[in-house]
Amino acid sequence: SVTSTATSTTAGTPSTPTLTASTTTQIDVSWSPNNGSGTVFELFNTTLNSSVVTTTETSYSVTGLATNTAYAFKVRALTTSTASTWGDWSSTSSNKYTLAQTPGTLTISNPTSSTITIGIDSVSNPSSNSN
Repeated sequence: SVTSTATSTTAGTPSTPTLTASTTTQIDVSWSPNNGSGTVFELFNTTLNSSVVTTTETSYSVTGLATNTAYAFKVRALTTSTASTWGDWSSTSSNKYTLAQTPGTLTISNPTSSTITIGIDSVSNPSSNSN
């Protein structure tokens, strides 16, 4: 008689994501798979409590984010050979702020011999909270 044994391998837990703020609305996220090739990853935005993408890559540029706002992410893996069970989530990354908009235009007006008025046009940067 022949006995067949099915084995299931759960994907390893990826490393904690590394974040780089690239623009006012984009953060680049990368991680190490810790489980070889043939894996699908799910990137999750813990700040917005939403899945960002499912990808076979180990990095992703998250776009459409709010200016000067802190975001954190985590990632998990699925081994494509079993395609049935997601592995554990990685640790959540530290917060990373998107870049702030550059200050507005500097204006100088009403100069006199003793005073000068200096102004900067406002921009739409939200105030940073204590995150």
